[in-house]
Amino acid sequence: MTAESKFSWGSFFLLFSVLSIIACVGFLYKIHQGIVLNPRCIEVSAESEKIISADRAIWTIRFEKTGANQAELNNLLLADRNIVQKFFETNGIKKEDMEFSSFVRENYHETKKSKKTVYCAGYNLVIKSKDVEKILALRDNLSGLYEKGIVLSNNNINFQCSMNEEVQKQLAEEAAVKAYKKAQNLAKALRIKVRRIHKVYDPNFQIEGMNDRVYMMKSLAANSVNGLGNSSTDPQPIPKRKMKVHLRMSVEVK
Repeated sequence: MTAESKFSWGSFFLLFSVLSIIACVGFLYKIHQGIVLNPRCIEVSAESEKIISADRAIWTIRFEKTGANQAELNNLLLADRNIVQKFFETNGIKKEDMEFSSFVRENYHETKKSKKTVYCAGYNLVIKSKDVEKILALRDNLSGLYEKGIVLSNNNINFQCSMNEEVQKQLAEEAAVKAYKKAQNLAKALRIKVRRIHKVYDPNFQIEGMNDRVYMMKSLAANSVNGLGNSSTDPQPIPKRKMKVHLRMSVEVK
């Protein structure tokens, strides 16, 4: 009786050890597969978008002259600079919003052609303004400068929106609310309950629409023939673009 009892207890412990080993192996396998450590989750996604308008314009303009006498060029360009500055001030651009920078270089092509040193000198003008409508109104109405013999080149506007970061934050919040609502509806359909948000992945932002940089080919073409340009009567719309966000979310359920 005692021997039989000892055999039964020994068999029990042996069986228990074998089952424990099997369970441990299975548990480690599940951990390796990410089943036990990861909570039970469903993954959802949502999008949100908004039309944003430009509220800042950076206008880059260049005007230049060529000649063999550098001192004479400097006097001519200084006169042109004063004309350009007065023109924009008359049309509502503040003096502090204009930045002039001069440049001078040898025109190697003309120097080789004429066999004497020919200089190319001029000014780069950068206008920074928050009045986008005023910049657009001036964009195709530069005939006053062409009438005075001032030809503009490298003439383009970079439209920007200073609210980008705020809009991104707003869209991300809206997309998160939509995604969580989608998770709740899905859980309800599956007859399970939502516990909490497990993880929110980095949102993916996209901007659609016109490019930041708008080239002034219309103005240049209109003024290049006779040196004069006709004022545009059609109002120019403020540049607008669509900002869009795609957001993924993992929601824990039970």
